[in-house]
Amino acid sequence: MSKTGLVLSNGTRPLDCLREVDSATLADINTNIVLAGALFINQSADHNVAQYVRNLFPLLGTKESNAAASLYESLWSSVDLQFNAILGESTFVCPTYLLLNALPGKAYKRIRDPPRPARRRHDQLLPRFDEFGSVLHFNNSAFITAFTQGFVSFAAHLDPNAKLRPSIAPVCRRWSRGAQTELVFNQTESGAPYIAPSNTSSALLERCE
Repeated sequence: MSKTGLVLSNGTRPLDCLREVDSATLADINTNIVLAGALFINQSADHNVAQYVRNLFPLLGTKESNAAASLYESLWSSVDLQFNAILGESTFVCPTYLLLNALPGKAYKRIRDPPRPARRRHDQLLPRFDEFGSVLHFNNSAFITAFTQGFVSFAAHLDPNAKLRPSIAPVCRRWSRGAQTELVFNQTESGAPYIAPSNTSSALLERCE
């Protein structure tokens, strides 16, 4: 470790590389899945939330792990959803915000946010996720086109807003500290697509700190 940070064996400084990265590299890597921890946790096991936090973060003491457990208990009444949220946010969600904070104005933030009752099921987390033999639960062509075209348009033009095909997706703006805006992909209770910009939750950012 040098005074300027980690140096790899080939002389590369990872932090310097990140500082030089432009939107072409970072722009659409920040699409995350809400409560993706459900994919990695045994939903039928008997869990102790505070103990799980200590197992996941061994450097946390009893006081800190109990505080974290109380925080997630206030958000979700179901223990398995608390576990899903803790693992999902710490592993998949929060790292994207750390990256966004470190490199403001260089990335787009998109989030696939399925309806709350569906969050236990891996096959609800993406518009197409059939590796486990599941079925397509939200088979809406307009939604699927809008969600996938963001990736394809970015790959072609380095901008998810430069659409290769018309879609119902509104403009996706770059995320910055002064404009913490992300594009949410969801569906209404009636089954219609819901795609709209939204401010990043301050409570979520606080949990990520």
